[in-house]
Amino acid sequence: MYAIEESSCCVRLICPGNRAVTMKVSDKKDGDLIMTGHMPMHCGVGSCCCYPKMDVRDPSGSTLGYSDAPFMCSCAQKYRVYNASNSHIYNVAPPLCCGGCCIDPCDRKHGNNCFSCKIPFYIYPAGSNDDVGNITKEWGGLGKELLTDADTFSVQFPEGIDANTKAVLLGTTFLLDFTFF
Repeated sequence: MYAIEESSCCVRLICPGNRAVTMKVSDKKDGDLIMTGHMPMHCGVGSCCCYPKMDVRDPSGSTLGYSDAPFMCSCAQKYRVYNASNSHIYNVAPPLCCGGCCIDPCDRKHGNNCFSCKIPFYIYPAGSNDDVGNITKEWGGLGKELLTDADTFSVQFPEGIDANTKAVLLGTTFLLDFTFF
């Protein structure tokens, strides 16, 4: 798949983390549109109002769902995922320590080593503490990490979900990248 951001250069320079963004995802460069994600201008993660939200739509413009990062008194942001009916279906969160206040760099839940250069965000069904998938920030190499703003993610989708829910979780990955990295 191919994703392209639509936002002005001026906005990317002045308020990079809080900017309005439209992400168009196609099957190949200049190919058929698969989905569109839109994140309006917001105050940033940790604000008590106007928090980040990524709306995901299909090529015809119908809403597939959305994800948001609500206000939390914590160093570790958690994300919520909703379907087209506005039902809360998933929570996405990094591994936590210190009573849920900080990200755990030594998460050993799925075989990660201390400071493994992979940062997982686990996908939990709403109301559950058992993860069913993850969105992982992968190490892109020293040159890419130091000299660019490009990031690499892998997504392990929950088993048995439909294409619309996969699109919303992909939109959640974009939201996570824009607000956390």
